Parts: sequence; C-alpha cells; structure tokens
Amino acid sequence: MSEQIKLHGNYDDECARQLVELGADVVCLIVIGGSKGSGFSVSGIDRHPADNFIPQLPAILRYMADSIEEQMKQQKKQ
Repeated sequence: MSEQIKLHGNYDDECARQLVELGADVVCLIVIGGSKGSGFSVSGIDRHPADNFIPQLPAILRYMADSIEEQMKQQKKQ
C-alpha cells in the first residue's frame, strides 16, 4: 500500500503538484527568495515501505552539498 509522506515547508502545494506532474516517487524542492520567502518542501509516495526514502534524504543532501562545493572549488582554480 502506498503512503504519502511530506516534510512540511513553505512550498508544499508546489512540491505536491510536481510529484504528480512528474510521476515521481519523491520531489525535494528548495526555493531561495521565492514569492513565499526561502524554504523547502519534500513530498513523496512511499510505494515500498521497506525502502522508505526519509532516512536516505540527509545522506543524499550531504552528497549534493559536497558535490556543489567541489565544483565551486574547481571553478575557482580555473
């Protein structure tokens, strides 16, 4: 059975709309300086409870942050 999971933020409606529009399992939306201010929302359909995505999010976001930081360092060297 599928269960909808949300981590609440300023942009829940937009995030849920993208989840449906893209047919995704998970959408993470980060907005900086948007019409509702800065914030984030996470929405997903947990189709496979054993593979719950919530515990994986911190590691995924750390990886993204590390990758962005490394790319910025490489660009400064050029």
